[in-house]
Amino acid sequence: YGVDGAAFATFISYFLVFVLRALHRRSMGRIRWNLPKLLLNLALVLAQTWALLTFETNWVLPVLALCALTCLLNLRMLLSAVQKVLRRRRI
Repeated sequence: YGVDGAAFATFISYFLVFVLRALHRRSMGRIRWNLPKLLLNLALVLAQTWALLTFETNWVLPVLALCALTCLLNLRMLLSAVQKVLRRRRI
């Protein structure tokens, strides 16, 4: 299956690690999952992957638009992470 098979195998292995770590994390404390948002993020990343694999040319704009949409969807979390990093650098 070549490169596509390697990419799919990598996806499966990362997904398994994600699930196993999420299950293991439950023993340390609860994590609130926003399942619709998680699935939407996954769908956007899969759409980016599809665009990269499907369009031989003119793939940049669709991928950038999907990336921007993903960033907007997660803007609050991204800003919070940036604030935490900036606060740590001041100390």
